[in-house]
Amino acid sequence: MKTVLIITYLFPPSGGPGVQRTLKFIKYLSTYGYKPIVLTPNAKLIRYIKDYSLVKDIDPNLKLYKTLILDINWIFKILYGLKLNFLVRYIDETLMFPDFRRQWIPFAKKALKKIIRSENIDIVYSTSPPHSTHILTHWIKKKYNIPVVMDFRDLFTLNPIKKPSNIKRNYKLENKFQKISNFIIVNTPMAKELYLKYFDISASKIEVITNGYDKSDFIKTETCEYKNKKLIITHIGRLYGDYNAVPILNALSKIRDKIKNIEIRFIGGLTHQDKSIIKNNKLEHIIKIIDYCPHDKAMRFNKESDYLLLLLSQEHFAPWIPGKVFEYIGANKRIIAIVPKDGSCAELIKTTNTGIVVSPSKVDQIAEYILNIAQNKFNLAEFKPNQAEVAKYDRKYLTMKLAQVFDIVIKTHLV
Repeated sequence: MKTVLIITYLFPPSGGPGVQRTLKFIKYLSTYGYKPIVLTPNAKLIRYIKDYSLVKDIDPNLKLYKTLILDINWIFKILYGLKLNFLVRYIDETLMFPDFRRQWIPFAKKALKKIIRSENIDIVYSTSPPHSTHILTHWIKKKYNIPVVMDFRDLFTLNPIKKPSNIKRNYKLENKFQKISNFIIVNTPMAKELYLKYFDISASKIEVITNGYDKSDFIKTETCEYKNKKLIITHIGRLYGDYNAVPILNALSKIRDKIKNIEIRFIGGLTHQDKSIIKNNKLEHIIKIIDYCPHDKAMRFNKESDYLLLLLSQEHFAPWIPGKVFEYIGANKRIIAIVPKDGSCAELIKTTNTGIVVSPSKVDQIAEYILNIAQNKFNLAEFKPNQAEVAKYDRKYLTMKLAQVFDIVIKTHLV
């Protein structure tokens, strides 16, 4: 069995979709001939959401190296409270370029020297964001000439949500990452297209491995029976900035008096703008807001819903596929996808036949669709996803694809 060193800034008990991607790869890699070893900061020292339900997926025999870290996110909390957001961005993107998590690097390098000396590492895999994590992989390749694979869970220079303040500087660093890496992984087809268009990278050196769903996450919910008094539409995941619920809230304001038999749940919170729209349009009787909850509880919300809501409120989100989409697909529930019609999410929903796609700019169409749901004009029994397509997003299958990348990289590195 070959050994892969996995470098990740976030690992349980830290929570969130990025953590789940890495965790699920680790969970299934041994099935495909790879023994994972993990290097990560001590999660107890990081100011980040915690999800202890994810710990159950960690093999007790996993060799886990946890390092010291001095997380300045605690200082950022104070600066945000003082409304000094510009100072946070300056520290994050300029003073500590490419991001403030780079202060982990000295502690990580010290641990890496020990790991590489004591472990027989065949390949290194790093995952971002934070994108500063790949600085470590770059260092390993130059110093030890061990083959490396870099996984960009989100776009870096070309990120539609967090646009860099200095694109040229970001581009220069990302280009350096891509040149030294043996292989690049991205998580959407459109992300790959953007890399091939804007970077000097061979198509044979980049692979799409999407996020996915794990069947074992649904085992506890499959035997549950839910009897809802209202039709439940659920959105899971925190909304922030331009990534908001404005399109559906504006649609609901048009039909609010006609849909008393519907409850729309937002699990993880809404933006201030969203909350203002709810209050100003008196939508409180339709909307239920539930704070962030552990992953296992989110799975229960998934299964007890009649419909699952997907929101990408701006056209520039077209390349992005939030991790929740794949768990929506795994839950086998019809998806209401309010997303760019020519984007990655729209293509995914169409090929899997798991829901309806409406552009976020088509408020009247959104309102009409919700009204049809309220009037029971859809037969949920007729929902028939394309199971052959759905199976492509099983975490085990995706881990197999990752192992195949490792096989290719190791083989070509030895030639």
